[in-house]
Amino acid sequence: MKVLAPRVFAILNCYRHFSFFGYSDSKKMLPEQFMIISNHQSLFDIPAFMNFFREKELRFVAKDNLSRHIPLVSEMLRAHRHCMIPRKGSPMVAMKIMESFGKQVLENNQIPVLFPEGTRSRDGNVGKFYSAGFRKLNEAAGLPVVACAVDGGSKIRDLDHIMRSLKNGCYRVKVLKVFDAPKTKEDESFVLEESRRLIQNQLDDWRKLGSSCR
Repeated sequence: MKVLAPRVFAILNCYRHFSFFGYSDSKKMLPEQFMIISNHQSLFDIPAFMNFFREKELRFVAKDNLSRHIPLVSEMLRAHRHCMIPRKGSPMVAMKIMESFGKQVLENNQIPVLFPEGTRSRDGNVGKFYSAGFRKLNEAAGLPVVACAVDGGSKIRDLDHIMRSLKNGCYRVKVLKVFDAPKTKEDESFVLEESRRLIQNQLDDWRKLGSSCR
């Protein structure tokens, strides 16, 4: 999977002049193990993060329907015990799965990736960050929280639009801030609110650049 993600972006760059830009300098502040929270624009966010954090063992929180019938993404999610939340089921079941996932990543030095919006943004702006999954994962793992911004996938409605929508485009990923592991509900709320604000500000700055990938 670590090999496949970079190759996908290399192919897109060659045939569609589509660029990937990861702000490598922003990763210098990172601790050894942490939790990533990010905005969510498209299915391509997953290989984008795999490409940006090649040196880490990333594990994603995603809906279980994504583990089937989606080229590249489904294979990635099935490969190494990612956290697959049932699309239909009780919140209690989802929280138990999240708790087990938190223990798994902690024991195996993995990096959990959570999209607190819960669904992909339709216009590229950051939606509401929901707290339930984040709080359960924080309770189980207790890791520092890294806020990341991703941009470039808002025009992709489905896989049929990838080749057309990504032409001459750009995907960006950047680390914005590292928070200490939240200790209280107030800390958790602050991390979510501040992360959302920082991500939206970063997206606004990137939009000013247009399609220039820098």
